[in-house]
Amino acid sequence: MDDPTPPEFGKHPIMKSINALLAHYSEPVHQAFLIVGQDRAGGYEFVKEALGRRGIELDDSDFLVRPEGAISATHMRELAYSGNWDEFLSIYSTTGIPEENIMAIYEGLRGAMATSASGSKKKGKGKGGRRTKRRNSKRTKKSRKNKKHKKTNRQ
Repeated sequence: MDDPTPPEFGKHPIMKSINALLAHYSEPVHQAFLIVGQDRAGGYEFVKEALGRRGIELDDSDFLVRPEGAISATHMRELAYSGNWDEFLSIYSTTGIPEENIMAIYEGLRGAMATSASGSKKKGKGKGGRRTKRRNSKRTKKSRKNKKHKKTNRQ
């Protein structure tokens, strides 16, 4: 997916976003709060360490518990990726968002996932690690010459 955050804020997507947010403050920041789901709580220790090196204390003692029946973003991405528009629509319709906006979200997800998948996966059938022959390489030409030379030497 395209990352709108400028590269001068870093390479790691989470730290880039945090650095971009911190750039908007005119006064130095000494304390920050990180709001993440309880199931992801242990995965952000690197943020606490990175901010600590900059003198920013990160309060990460309170994590959100997903409410009963809340929509899972992972599940919605899976529905979009698999092309399951009907279930995607039925779940998103419970939010009160108009169908045209739901369609825009669905198409945006599918487009973003198709773009990221096309960059990492090769299309077509795999050949089980078999290499294709190079037709114009020096090695191929040299070996052909040697074969011709060997045939004439044998006769």
